[in-house]
Amino acid sequence: MTSRLPASPCARASSTRRGGDLPAVGESVHVAIDPEVRRRHAALHSAGHLLDACVVPLGFVNVGLSHAPGQAFLLYDVDGGTLPDGEEAKAALVETVLDRAREHVAAALPFGAEVDAEGVRRVTIEGLQTDPCGGTHVRTTADLTGLQITRVRTKKGQLKLSYTAEHA
Repeated sequence: MTSRLPASPCARASSTRRGGDLPAVGESVHVAIDPEVRRRHAALHSAGHLLDACVVPLGFVNVGLSHAPGQAFLLYDVDGGTLPDGEEAKAALVETVLDRAREHVAAALPFGAEVDAEGVRRVTIEGLQTDPCGGTHVRTTADLTGLQITRVRTKKGQLKLSYTAEHA
């Protein structure tokens, strides 16, 4: 009998143990990656880095995020910028950020990863931004399509941008 272990969004693990018990340390398990789900997550994750690189220069500092499908967002505190006041200002911010993002997508900037001297994995969009990150990413910004900011909220002095993207 095969039982399911706790699953990640991209991988499914199973064991021959009964009753759903977790395997013992050293016991073999089978893990299968769902390539389509992984591509979807990689696109959202990478788009989050790209959008962040377009927002930070406008005077914001990232204080939170989620790359989960259907609820991806970036959260910012003001750091020299100005929170958009009203729908017109929000629309202008969205256009500014997306114009910058489209330029970077057209430039096909490579994503790369290295582990630094402290053992922290850092992901870089070449020439644009480097962040500590353990996620899965696209090869270049040109692998992103359907990049949209779906909602802009300002609350308690913070800016929240909800977004979506797909793998080209």
